[in-house]
Formats: sequence, C-alpha cells, structure tokens
Amino acid sequence: MGKDRYKRRNRRFLKVFHDMLDSPAWFAISNAARVAYLHLAADYDGSPGKEARLRLPYSQAEKLMTRKTFAKALRELQAKGFIQRTKAGGLYNNCSEYALAQEYKSWKPDEQKNGQG
Repeated sequence: MGKDRYKRRNRRFLKVFHDMLDSPAWFAISNAARVAYLHLAADYDGSPGKEARLRLPYSQAEKLMTRKTFAKALRELQAKGFIQRTKAGGLYNNCSEYALAQEYKSWKPDEQKNGQG
C-alpha cells in the first residue's frame, strides 16, 4: 500500500500559468501550436538549475499532427516567444532541442496584420 501511495504522489504534471493563457501571444497562435507547446513542455522535468532540453521527435509528433503542421507550429512558437531552439537537428543528428522561453510576455501583435496600419 505504501508504494502505491508513493506512485500517486510522484505523478508528473504540466503547470500552465494564467498569464500565459491570457497573453495576446497565446491567442495569436494556432491550436496546433498550442498542442505542440503542451507536448514539448511535458518533456520538462522541472529540475532547478538544469537547462531544459525539450525534445519532440517528428515520429512522436506524427501521432498528433502532420509533419508540415508540426514544423509550422514550431516556427509559430519560436516567433511568438514561447520556445527557443537550443540545438538544431538534422538528417543524421538527433532531433532538435528547445528551451521554454518567456518572450511571449513582451510580444505585441503586428498592427498592419490587424488592418490598423
């Protein structure tokens, strides 16, 4: 019984803050980008002092969306400041690695795209 209680207490979870959900950047990204962000952020173990090396290989992302949609979602997340690429992947390398970023807090919508300029 003690082991079972230990397992329940140490379940991993993902913390999403209200300031991110209420930010203009969050409203500006697509649903595919939101899904990609949640799955990338789920790779973070939350260890203090440890640099996050978030990875979501295309083979795993294909269970969620097409490769083209996933690549577009990653570009969107980088452009809005939710993630930043720390290591580029490639044909013979491992997959790209990302870190969570806070630049979304200062992101402002482009006025010309909204028809105001």
